[in-house]
Amino acid sequence: MFFVIVYLLFFFLVLNFYNFVVLWSIFLLMSITFFFLSKLMLNESIIIFYFIVQESLGLMFLLFFMFDFQWLILMIKMGVSPFIFWMFYLLELMNSFMIFWFLTFQKLPFVPMVKDFLVNFFYFFVFGILFIYFLIFFVKKSKFLMMLNSIESFNWILCLIYFNYFNYFYLFFFYLMSFFLLYYYFSFLDYTFSLVLILFLLNFPFFFSFFLKFFSLSFFSMMNFFSYLILVLMIFNLISLVYLFFIFFLNFFNLKKNQFNYFFFFFFYLLILF
Repeated sequence: MFFVIVYLLFFFLVLNFYNFVVLWSIFLLMSITFFFLSKLMLNESIIIFYFIVQESLGLMFLLFFMFDFQWLILMIKMGVSPFIFWMFYLLELMNSFMIFWFLTFQKLPFVPMVKDFLVNFFYFFVFGILFIYFLIFFVKKSKFLMMLNSIESFNWILCLIYFNYFNYFYLFFFYLMSFFLLYYYFSFLDYTFSLVLILFLLNFPFFFSFFLKFFSLSFFSMMNFFSYLILVLMIFNLISLVYLFFIFFLNFFNLKKNQFNYFFFFFFYLLILF
């Protein structure tokens, strides 16, 4: 809970200050906080790699403030599609809790800065969504599939901020509520689970990802070309989600350690569809 409050504080600091030195200082504090969290979670192997990537990009952000490179550096730091390839190695070293934290709260303080670039780079984020749908068919590890689905949802959020910035707060609150409901539900059942499982469930229809896309569609006129584009993206999302489920279902026959997990995925998905 302490780390959540710290990152919310970083978020409001970025929201109120737009000095490059102050922003760089916040980036540094975020990295230090992430190091302490990694140490606390006994996941120390990621510290050196994360430090090299984030602080190198942070230094470039500070030095090249006179050029129009800030948006590119910021996209790489956040791990926005298609600048996600450095994240594959990082997630390979992470445990379940660190994956959840890295894909959610770690990106929160960057959002107030991204909104300033959305006007000129909206189509870039749409391309990032299409890129995720293409890349997901070449990834087989469940950990990476979780990452791609989370990044895809985050790109949808960025596209939604383009129309109404305050919708982000509504969706983020909805995301947190969904997470805590699932968390306490499994705790009540005394079910052995991981936070990666919750990330997986939040991408199913009628959870966070479904309402995110449905809410985005409400900003388009039905006779507008972009509304059809969003519908096509939602269809691609459904195809990629079915593929994601298919990979988990195959693991059900190959792995005996967590068979109940995949058994639960199967029936949960059928209940949603029918």
